[in-house]
Amino acid sequence: MIYYLVSRLNPDLSTFELMNSASRYLFLATQTNYDPNTPYYNVFNVFTKDNDSIMIINSQEKILVNNKNYILDFLNMFSISEAEKTNKSSPINNGDIILFSDITPSNIISSTYQDLIDMGILEKDLVD
Repeated sequence: MIYYLVSRLNPDLSTFELMNSASRYLFLATQTNYDPNTPYYNVFNVFTKDNDSIMIINSQEKILVNNKNYILDFLNMFSISEAEKTNKSSPINNGDIILFSDITPSNIISSTYQDLIDMGILEKDLVD
């Protein structure tokens, strides 16, 4: 299923830069021998619409973990307990295939496409 993370609903991802960093950590977690200083490459697209930053999440996206440390960096971006970070990251090993839903922090508020229309972020006629 496709979900959207909207900056105004997610204080830990309140700016385009923070959303981009979160997606970037997931990208870096999938890479082997990759220079983290290379320009932005992300697992999930991030864009801005008016005053909102939005990340498009495919909850069924398979993520092949090649560097678990970046999964921890991703989780450390969020205001969640250390216990939750440990519970989400401990079962993951390099070489595992995970879903975004496996590592979604509990304080994330996701929205549907219809929610974006209802919030006035997108116009209904853009959907038709």
